Amino acid sequence: MTTELIKVEESYLEVPGARSVEQVLQHKYRVQEIMERVLQQGVHYGPPYPGSDKVMLLLPGAHTLTSTFGLTPKLDIEDLSDIAGRYFRYRIKVRLYSRGGLYLGEGVGECSTTEEKFQWEYALNDRHYEATDPGDRRVAFKKDKSVAGGVAEVKQVRANFADKSNTVLKMCKKRALVDAVILVLECSDIFS
Repeated sequence: MTTELIKVEESYLEVPGARSVEQVLQHKYRVQEIMERVLQQGVHYGPPYPGSDKVMLLLPGAHTLTSTFGLTPKLDIEDLSDIAGRYFRYRIKVRLYSRGGLYLGEGVGECSTTEEKFQWEYALNDRHYEATDPGDRRVAFKKDKSVAGGVAEVKQVRANFADKSNTVLKMCKKRALVDAVILVLECSDIFS
């Protein structure tokens, strides 16, 4: 079996709107330079959890990148909440446009009060915990290097979903914007 190199005509590979290798590299270098010179770890990006070697784009970083690259977000908010008020759930689509109004891409985010972190909150004290209906309280276990065995018990009470509605909406918006920025700026190799 022989391997033969086949020369492909450059015009065959051209796609309308496609960029050259040089343009792709220039864009990648620009994003990396902004990350190194402008964005700050812990403010604009950081690990998704302690000890992770991955890097996650945070909301301030997404705002800095949209401003730097002249991106204008437009939001479509879909309220998927339970009509009886038992939970709040939102899905947001963020479309990004250039300064000239050219559509560049979009990202989607979703968030709900049924997520674990929004269902429970720490009891203010033992009295608060004991005064709460037994069906609306629990003892959870959290990793904590400062205690013997590395695991701490924490008393939690069920959160009031109505109090979390705006928090969930804002989290949904953040997730959608970050998704859109990573897609449009083609930086998923930098940010997880």
